Amino acid sequence: MLTGHHIDAVLLNRQASSHHDFGDIEVYIHQKDFSTALEIMILNQLNL
Repeated sequence: MLTGHHIDAVLLNRQASSHHDFGDIEVYIHQKDFSTALEIMILNQLNL
């Protein structure tokens, strides 16, 4: 989703390997892209 808008992102999967319901997936982006990335993610959530 973010790379489609030319925003570099790194995902860190901290979910338990045996139980994908537990844990988080962290998204890291450049600080300069924060506002745009947040807007993209919110708009994507609203369109689900």
